[in-house]
Amino acid sequence: MLKVAVVTPYYKERSEVLLKCHESVLGQTYSCQHFLVADGHPNQMFGNIPNHIVLPQANGDNGNTPRAIGGILADSYGYDAVAYLDADNWYEPTHIANLVAAYERNRTPLVCCKRLFCDMEGRMMAITNPDEDAHRHVDTSNWLVFRPAFALLSAWLMPKVLSPLCDRIFF
Repeated sequence: MLKVAVVTPYYKERSEVLLKCHESVLGQTYSCQHFLVADGHPNQMFGNIPNHIVLPQANGDNGNTPRAIGGILADSYGYDAVAYLDADNWYEPTHIANLVAAYERNRTPLVCCKRLFCDMEGRMMAITNPDEDAHRHVDTSNWLVFRPAFALLSAWLMPKVLSPLCDRIFF
């Protein structure tokens, strides 16, 4: 079984938002470890969990520095793949399993999927994104990067002026 890390950068999100994100990782049908990276503002709720990394100051780059640090740590700790999950997002229970299955079918070092748009109660909405539909964009939370492409993990360390477009740059 491949070792998968999920990296979530967070800043000042509410505890209930972070908890929903974290529980969605814990509830995956494919085993994975959650790396929560506090961008200068740690949430005490996560103080005792493994792989909770606290950066000493906020970086002001839309989570890019914590995203890069989490990915680089996962590489150093011997993980085979790194996924990303923004703090205000959550995964469906088979998200990681589906991405790993796509990797096993195709053996491509990067695997991605389209995102689902949901309302505040978690109900799926009939919304799509034209750039995603045309295969010109992948949201950060929809990547799974495998070891042959780990050189890309540091790509999140882009200039701060580009950070509002970070997932488009990574794409």
